[in-house]
Amino acid sequence: MTRTASASAVTMASPDQVFRHLATAEAWPLWMRVPTRSRRSRSGAPDPDGVGAVRSIFPMRERVVAYEPPVHYAYVMETPLPIKGYRADVRLAPMEGGGTRIEWAAKGAAVVPGTDALVGFVLGFLTRRLARSLARHASACGGKCPVR
Repeated sequence: MTRTASASAVTMASPDQVFRHLATAEAWPLWMRVPTRSRRSRSGAPDPDGVGAVRSIFPMRERVVAYEPPVHYAYVMETPLPIKGYRADVRLAPMEGGGTRIEWAAKGAAVVPGTDALVGFVLGFLTRRLARSLARHASACGGKCPVR
């Protein structure tokens, strides 16, 4: 059974700044605060970080399936652990008076039968953490981070 989850967060950073953090594979550990490296292992086309790009974050590989700067970014997990059919869509909307509203939605199904509820919990936790961490970091760095 496919489970879904969504979360939202607000940052004072512009949609362009937030999108750069999403699209740049090497930026993910900066705002996720994880002790692992992230890198682009395959370029997309026509933009290297665009559709078809593959991001490797040990032990996972994720492929970009939507790249619409600065409003929509989506990726699917190529490695099925621990959730199969995982897809995340991140939508960015400018706010009146400045800043960006981040809407992070994810879906996926359990690999292990009988763990649907656990998958739902994990998806909820991940979407909240990712949306909030991205918002916090984008506000704090003010566009001065080492994001290419």
